[in-house]
Amino acid sequence: MQICILGKDKRNNYLKLFYQESISDMEQAEVIITPIPLSKDGIYVTGESLKWKDFISYVRLKKKILITGGITEEMKKELEGVCYHNIIEQEDLTWYNAIPTVEGAIQIALEQTEFTLHGASIGILGFGRIGKLLAHRLSGFGASIYCEARKEKDIAFIEAMGYNSIRLEALDYFLPNMDIIFNTIPYLILDGEKLKKVSKDCLIIDLASRPGGVDFKEAERLERKVLWELGLPARVAPKTAALYLKEAIDKIIC
Repeated sequence: MQICILGKDKRNNYLKLFYQESISDMEQAEVIITPIPLSKDGIYVTGESLKWKDFISYVRLKKKILITGGITEEMKKELEGVCYHNIIEQEDLTWYNAIPTVEGAIQIALEQTEFTLHGASIGILGFGRIGKLLAHRLSGFGASIYCEARKEKDIAFIEAMGYNSIRLEALDYFLPNMDIIFNTIPYLILDGEKLKKVSKDCLIIDLASRPGGVDFKEAERLERKVLWELGLPARVAPKTAALYLKEAIDKIIC
């Protein structure tokens, strides 16, 4: 099966190497693999000069199989009638991608602070895949871990693992004491009122997909240090991320 891989980031470059015997141009390919997300700016295919709406029209017309990810609701509407796979919805891939995401997040925390993670008070907002893995990895540094969750089963799991659980309604009480906060929730949770309670010395690392979980304008006004770190797998471990992606793609096309 002939494959065309768009995008020029390091992950996609490795992916091209892994599929080098099957690589073709867009016209000859049966399968087209896009960057993730499909479009960062909402206009062009990421890393390409091709507008994403024109691209989808081409895929529909030529009846190509499309493998993509990071698509918006608007894109899903445009994709009606296209044989496409939203690759990042595959459960196994999301877990594998959590590994380089967490390693990259911890690397950033080490680089951007002037204290050890050992003994630090670290808040994790959201207790999904990334939240769980972050808590596990950070506990190995000797940090004091505080995990925010909504579901009772997650609260129970947090406490069973020896972490400190935080219910959303009690979050304001804990915020002033955090040295680092990792957010994994993809909607606004750290609004202006909550940011006021965060220490100016606290580092906030937002790992959530768009639109993120922090009021970035208010954080800037309040002089809170916030880093919005998207696409960490492709940035910190592109070779491994490409391997994970290839394994997921192979399940679709083989």
